[in-house]
Amino acid sequence: MMDFMNRAQPSMEKIFTMSHLRSDTRQHLKKVYSALTLTLLAAAGGSILAHMIPILANVWINMLGSMFLIYNIATNKTSQKERLVKLIAFGVLTGAGLRPLLEFSTRINPALVPTALSLTASVFVAFSLCALMTQQRSMLYLGSMLSSCLLSMGCYVAYDS
Repeated sequence: MMDFMNRAQPSMEKIFTMSHLRSDTRQHLKKVYSALTLTLLAAAGGSILAHMIPILANVWINMLGSMFLIYNIATNKTSQKERLVKLIAFGVLTGAGLRPLLEFSTRINPALVPTALSLTASVFVAFSLCALMTQQRSMLYLGSMLSSCLLSMGCYVAYDS
């Protein structure tokens, strides 16, 4: 745990640099977005699984399991595959914990969950594509925001009509 707290922090100069992205940085972004995509899919699967098996939506099971997994990921020096499996398990528990909220939302307005899902997915896809396809750092800041706004407006117009 101490290694995590004592690591070097990025300087403001590096954050606002508009140079080209190095290939190792692009590879890291691909790994991050791949892991995030798998975790989001696991959360969706967890909410479906909790709908079929209601005991999985228990608050205590979700809280204790999530705390154990996050602590275990942060402290243990294991392989990347083991850490990815634990992250996916955390996604399943998170999705299972969201089941009561999703059911409540669909009682209020059945179109609420699909609308939120499509808007969130469009923003995530826009950020992912910009991060994976750009070679200029400035496009990470500007391109992802502009494309997510355009996709959100397109989804809003599609659901409004």
